[in-house]
Amino acid sequence: MILDMRSRETIAYYDLEVDPESRSRVALDAAGEALAAAANRQVDAWTGRAPTGSAATAAEPLDPLKRAQLEALGYLDP
Repeated sequence: MILDMRSRETIAYYDLEVDPESRSRVALDAAGEALAAAANRQVDAWTGRAPTGSAATAAEPLDPLKRAQLEALGYLDP
């Protein structure tokens, strides 16, 4: 699975049991949707951002060094 963490969209989804070299994309099924949601929750927890569409409050702010590193890699907007 390839996720765009800015838009939270699934870019590509592969069945690695059938296609271990990820040559053919497959339609996103319920298991894939659940996996994408779990990945988004993990990123939210790691970055300290409240989940999208949630009333939950954010955890502690991300330390400046980690935030700068994620921005440099393109994972967070400056």
